Amino acid sequence: MSVSLFASTFLFLALCGIAAADGGIPAAEDGAVERDVAFTSDCDGSEQRYVLILPGGFDPEKRRDVLIALHGHGSDRWQFVRDPRDECRATRDAAAKHGMIFVSPDYRAKTSWMGPKAESDLVQIIVSLRREFSVGDVILCGGSMGGAACLTFAALHPGLVDGVVSMNGTANLVEYPNFLDAIAESFGGGKTQVPEEYRKRSAEFFPQRLTMPIAFTVGGKDESVPPQSVLRLAEALKKTNRNALLIHDGNGGHVTSYADAAQALDFVIVRATGDAPGSARHFEQEVRAIEERDRSNPPPAGATLFAGSSSIRMWATLAGDMKPMTVINHGFGGSQLPDVLHYMDRLVMPVKPSRIVLYCGENDIQSGRTPQQVADDFRSFVAVVREHGIAGPICYVSMKPSPSRWVKWPDFLEGNRLIRESCDRGQGLFYIDVAQAMLGQDGRLLPDIWLEDKLHMNEKGYRIWTPIIRAALDVTGKEGQRRE
Repeated sequence: MSVSLFASTFLFLALCGIAAADGGIPAAEDGAVERDVAFTSDCDGSEQRYVLILPGGFDPEKRRDVLIALHGHGSDRWQFVRDPRDECRATRDAAAKHGMIFVSPDYRAKTSWMGPKAESDLVQIIVSLRREFSVGDVILCGGSMGGAACLTFAALHPGLVDGVVSMNGTANLVEYPNFLDAIAESFGGGKTQVPEEYRKRSAEFFPQRLTMPIAFTVGGKDESVPPQSVLRLAEALKKTNRNALLIHDGNGGHVTSYADAAQALDFVIVRATGDAPGSARHFEQEVRAIEERDRSNPPPAGATLFAGSSSIRMWATLAGDMKPMTVINHGFGGSQLPDVLHYMDRLVMPVKPSRIVLYCGENDIQSGRTPQQVADDFRSFVAVVREHGIAGPICYVSMKPSPSRWVKWPDFLEGNRLIRESCDRGQGLFYIDVAQAMLGQDGRLLPDIWLEDKLHMNEKGYRIWTPIIRAALDVTGKEGQRRE
């Protein structure tokens, strides 16, 4: 995968945070400090609250991950802090085990169901935590109503969430039959009055947004929150998310055992916050390493489009005669489109790029994903970019042929076709076809001279690509000016 950004300006966002807080209350023997925090809600000016527990020996300058626990229907912020039930004890223990900041919000308390006001409050809390502390990754968990709420919030704000643990929740509020009066009050109307509100808060309809590590626990005989929608969502995520776990107790009811809750929490926390290859933090570390290397030894036109090769700087070197522009590389070898979607908010959107060049898809198809899934993710990528107010051109570089992946070449061709048909210059979407230029005279064979290892480009290969990409960027610049 590679994402390159052509940026003319950098924008730093300042958001309103927490307005007031009560004093600290010493808590457990391990030196943790518990605070009952009050704040003025940005959305309606009301006073809202959450419990904040700082781990023993807390150093405000040290990076700490955050575990946010969302309570169930009929409860409030104290459930996960004091309740002896298994899910709550396991969550407290997981936060202590991993040295995390532990947060338990009211999020509009007993009948929340993650309606618009609860959503706004949680966004405000996360932003405030990031301003006050050195926050690493943010993990959401919850049980019952909270299990549904963390799925809803993650689907609405994937850029704010690095991991999700949903215990005995629902993923489909359109079909959910219980607590209808409470949900209608939270959502501003019933299912027939505000149907889109129910749909957009149903994670099952948006599996492509759930790219972070995620774990579900469900009981097969749960009548309070039936498991069917979560089972369907988990099945869908198997196709797109390599870090998804389902713990299904076929004879279980509306409860998660301590062992199952601990397993789910550890699964997500380790994958989201750990440094192991494939984890979210490892991905970020690799990206930062690339950026640091480029700053210390910059090529003539900035960073290259493509990572993962000894020729990593080749494209930028050959493009040295391009008109001046800032090129920021967020390419990372081995990643797939769901990875791109997960890191968009954090790595791409703050830059406010004037142009974006995306090269991705080969790893997706090679790993078993279908051309249609790749094309759908491209459309999701475009939607996310536009939702953030970035109107500049988006250029997709076609998947290339390579001898090491000939068995998948028909799928690459189909993926290229589907994405090409999705690109509309009138909407600022450009398809850059480099594949045709690399095919042999028979329309199929790719000479090995274009590649250094039957997969990654060598200098001759980049010399083929460079004028094609450079010409496309020149065109996007001219057409972008005309649209403005």
